[in-house]
Order: sequence, then C-alpha cells, then structure tokens
Amino acid sequence: MQHQHQAPAPTTQGMGFMPTSSADQDTIDQQVPEIQKEQESGITLIEDSKQDKSHDYYLYFKGMYQHVKGKLGGSLKTFQELLLKSPSPYIYIGLFPILFDSGQWQKIVQFYTQKQTELTKLFDDNLELALIVSQSLLNLGRDDQAENLLANLTDKHPDDERVAYFVALSKIKRNEFDQAITFLDQCLAKKSLKNQHFLFYFLKSKVYLQQKKLPQALEEVEKSLKVLPKHDRRMLLKAVLLEQLGRVNEAIKCYKTFVDVVGNDSAVEQQLVLLLFSQKRFKEAAKHMKKISSSHPTYFFDLALLEFKAKNYSQALEHLNTALEKIPSFTRAKLLKVEILIEQKKFTDALQFLKDWIAQSPHDHTALHTLVLLQKAQVDGEQIIATLEDICKTATCLTMHATLAQLYFQHGRYLQARELYQKLLPNIRNNSIKAQMLFQVGYCYYLESNFAESEKTLEKALSHQPVYPETYNLLAYVYALHDKKLSESLSLVGKALETNPHSAYYLDTKGYILLKQGNKDEAEKLFKEALMFAPNDMIIKQHLLEAQK
Repeated sequence: MQHQHQAPAPTTQGMGFMPTSSADQDTIDQQVPEIQKEQESGITLIEDSKQDKSHDYYLYFKGMYQHVKGKLGGSLKTFQELLLKSPSPYIYIGLFPILFDSGQWQKIVQFYTQKQTELTKLFDDNLELALIVSQSLLNLGRDDQAENLLANLTDKHPDDERVAYFVALSKIKRNEFDQAITFLDQCLAKKSLKNQHFLFYFLKSKVYLQQKKLPQALEEVEKSLKVLPKHDRRMLLKAVLLEQLGRVNEAIKCYKTFVDVVGNDSAVEQQLVLLLFSQKRFKEAAKHMKKISSSHPTYFFDLALLEFKAKNYSQALEHLNTALEKIPSFTRAKLLKVEILIEQKKFTDALQFLKDWIAQSPHDHTALHTLVLLQKAQVDGEQIIATLEDICKTATCLTMHATLAQLYFQHGRYLQARELYQKLLPNIRNNSIKAQMLFQVGYCYYLESNFAESEKTLEKALSHQPVYPETYNLLAYVYALHDKKLSESLSLVGKALETNPHSAYYLDTKGYILLKQGNKDEAEKLFKEALMFAPNDMIIKQHLLEAQK
C-alpha cells in the first residue's frame, strides 16, 4: 500500500503544492505557446498604454478567478491570451500555481529556465513560487537542480517548515536516508519549527520504513501522533507498520480509526476486511465489506462468503443469487451455494440445484463431481443415485452414465452396475478406458460369485493396452482361488506389483498363490508385509493365519 507524503501549508491564492486534476483540463502544450521573443531592436510588442495595462489586469484576475473556481482549462486559455502580449513577469505568480495544479511541471521548469533573469526578483520576494519550481524539479526527477535550489532557500529561510519539508523530501527521494534522518533531527531541535514537529517525526517514520527498520518507524509515527493527535494518514501508516510487525488486532484497530475519521476508503476497507477475515471476525468483515460499493459479481461472492462464515445463511444465499444473476456460469458461486444448502441440511434443495446445473451444463463435470461428493456430506446415497438416474434419462453424456454405474457399484448394486457398464462398452473408443471398464465388469461378476464370467471378462481385458493393473491382480487371484494356472498367476501378479510394489492387495495375492504352491514361509512374509500397508484388512489376516497353521 503506497502513501503520498503530506505537503505542508498551501501556496498563495489557496493553491496546494500537490497537483490536482480537473475534467476540463487541457494540456499547456496545446494552450500556452512559447512566449514570443522580443525583436532585435528591443521594441516590445505591447505599447505602454493605460488601456493595454487595464486589459492585462483584467485578463490576470480573470484567470486567477477561473483557477479558484476550479476551471483549469479556462484559466489556462486566459493566461495564453495574456502571454501573447509579453506582459510583466509578475504574471508568473498566478500562472505557476495553475500549471502546477494541472500537472504541467515540465512547462514550469521551462519557463523558469528561459526567464530566470527576469524571475530572480520574484524568487527573492515569493517563497511559494520557488517551492513550486523546486517540487516540479523533484517530480521530473531532476533531483540535483532541486537540491541546489532548496539549498539556497534553506540559507534564506532557515526556519520555514515548508522549505525544511522539501529538503527532507529531496534527500529521501535520493535515497540519502542517513542524511535525511540527520536533517530531520536538526529540524526537530529547532524551536522555531515546533509546530511542524509532527510532520518531521512522520517523515522519519517513512525513512525507517524504507530501511525496513519497522520498530523504529513505529516509534516515530507514534511520536508524531502524540504531538498532533489527529487521525490522518499517519494513523494509516501506523496500521501498516503494526500489520507488518504481526500485531494484527492492533492494526485492525488503527485501520478502523482511520476509516471512521476519513470516511470510506475502498483500499483501506479491503485491507481491513482481509485482516478481519484472517482473525475469523467474519461479522465485522462483512460490515466493512458492505461499505465498499461495487456491482461486480466477485464482490457479491466475497460478501456471501463472509456472511456464510458468520453463519448468516439467508443473506449469503441472497448475495450468491445476485452474483449468479450477473454471471450464470460463476462456478465458485454455485459451489458455495451447494455448501450453504448442505450446511443448512437442505439436501433436497442442494440435489435439485445440482440437477438443474448439470442439465444446463452437461459437459461441466464440476457439478457431477460435486453430486458424487455429497456422499461425504451425509446425503443419502440412494437420493444421489435417484437424482443422477433422472438426469441420465435424457442425457447422452457417457461420463454421467459411467458415474451412475460407479455409484451402483459403490452401493453394492453390482447387477445394475455391470449391466450399465456392458451397455456403455460398445460406445467406448479409448482403449485405456475400455480396459478399465472391462475390469469393472469382471469385478462385478466376481462379487456376484460368477467366477467363470469374471475370468472370461478379465482375460478379454488383457487384450486392451495399456492393461489396467487391477486386472492382473484380480485375474491372478481368481486363478489361485480355483487352483488354476498358478505359475501364470504368479507372473500376472508380478506385473501388477511392477506398477505398485507397496499395494497390500497385490502382495496378498502373491502370498496367496505361494501358499497354494506350498511355500508357506514366503507367503507368511508377504502377508505380514501386506498388513504393514493395510493393518485392518480381515482377508489378509485370515490368509496369514492359514500360512501359520
């Protein structure tokens, strides 16, 4: 978070040192041509008549009035007319603040360079004019020239706080941090500058911050606030320092104080929301979030998230609906809505929302995966299956049907799972997917105790490359279960173990084959190794007991 230095007192005519913008601003390059050069004969373009002087005064005060009213464009046009007449150098007293407020620093320096001889007396008599040129030089990165000009001003005005401010600013800008600290300490030692001590402490804090000396920076800004207990940008700097020092709750307090005083500041409000969120102070975070005016969908999503965390579910859903009205495909908003409905135990509403989502976006697998994951949220699996069955009645997406088959399998409905897999197989073109699906069919047969069909299906699955590793294992186990092809079984499970040497089930199958071959010692070792990876598996424990008899 960046913070501008505070400028001290305003210039003449109420003009601030820091530039402002205006909708009707026109560039000085378009409106203020170069001052016409005097003729070699030395004769000016203006006759020295009272009438002309009166008109000059009129134009000067008209431009000044326009500036005060904030009409920079009109003010510049007026001074353009005045410049064409080669008027008195005193017009620059009015022109320079106008150029500065419109950000025309280059033009200020250009006039100052071209007319330096004529402006010398003005600079001796008018400190504000000199400070405008100094800051213009700083803004243009011409630090050496600014430094020289400020040095002269320091000699002439040793007790002027504005000169001291810009001298310090110049040193900071040149990364002369030690010199800046020394100079600021000198300023703090001057009784004549006592009224501005708060500003010098503040600048010292900024220097220490740039040096990453956070404790010293905090100490100086606290001194500044003690001298002048006004909750301005110094309070904001204190909040930033406290945050960086890890004192988050103190930082939150300072941020709150700042926004309470200055009113809405979206950048500060956003930072405050983030800190409150990090401290799980969700209700307060939501309160400050509402102060940030926005119509963007992500704003309503963030607000919904805060309300959800604060357990204000109805408000959260209201904000999510607003976000989804603006962007119907807003996935994060949809997922959060499902989560809120589940948190409220509104399972039927959550299932209906997902059903509508899948129907509207059949190729968006996020909704499908979320539907399956609802099993982990205590939603009845049969309700999930019924929802997906309704969707699959009209859906042509193979992924949906394969997901339904998997749900059948997970809930022990092996016949329905197998029949659906077999229905899908002719439409599968990818060999890898077909190999995996054939394994699922063979596994269903196995769980139905139809070992002949299981063996036949698994042997068919071996012809599809790459072979699904589970196929090697299950086929080897089916062979061993019926004392068939034990040598081939050992070879098959060996291929499975190549893909995963630490699989408890592959190790158990190999041990079971060795047990069938009479090699009890090796079988026992493998069963014990398998139990290291699946210590609660009852089948492996039973096999170990058989090997130990």
